[in-house]
Amino acid sequence: MSALKIIPSFFSSHTFYWGDWHRDSVFGPQRALRISPARSTVIRKMPYTVHNDTPIAPPDMIRLLWATTNRLTRSGKILGAGQRISTYDSLKAITINAAYQHFD
Repeated sequence: MSALKIIPSFFSSHTFYWGDWHRDSVFGPQRALRISPARSTVIRKMPYTVHNDTPIAPPDMIRLLWATTNRLTRSGKILGAGQRISTYDSLKAITINAAYQHFD
């Protein structure tokens, strides 16, 4: 993706709203750990963004930041602790990285 200058955008709220369902019914426990793998892009020093997919999820940027940073499901389980990122990196995803992705 880096070589092609592709900037991924993750629906990080997915881990909260549907993480339990994806883990238990769709992907299975191992693959569900990699839903919206923001940490992988941080490690690779790639720009990335996160989004809400409104109206699927409400346009709540604070919850989006929380979901990206904590990766907790509705049942309170951590889904992919290895893909958690810092609050600072989450803020970059919705500010400077988003501006870069949209050529602003």
